[in-house]
Amino acid sequence: MSSKKADAPSFWFTKAYDDRLATGEGILGVGTECYGPVKGEIILLNSVNNNFNTSQFDHIVEGGIKVESGQLEVLDCPNLKVELKIKVKPGIYRVRIYSSNLGV
Repeated sequence: MSSKKADAPSFWFTKAYDDRLATGEGILGVGTECYGPVKGEIILLNSVNNNFNTSQFDHIVEGGIKVESGQLEVLDCPNLKVELKIKVKPGIYRVRIYSSNLGV
């Protein structure tokens, strides 16, 4: 995991921008297709899910995040308003982001 923060110039470097996923210390940035509201769903699993149909998605990316506080927060951009809080056990989590309807 990098020591970058979201306001660091290197957070959204070229590969992160292309992958639609920027990572830093305790933070993930997810690139969306628009600046307006997006629909999303968060599913917490106890084990790896390798049984999924990739054909219904335009883009899939994976990354990791270390959660030390025991609380996962989803914030909007650019206002940084907390949209959702989820209690989790402190630890390192693998994240998989599926995107659909890109460019529509």
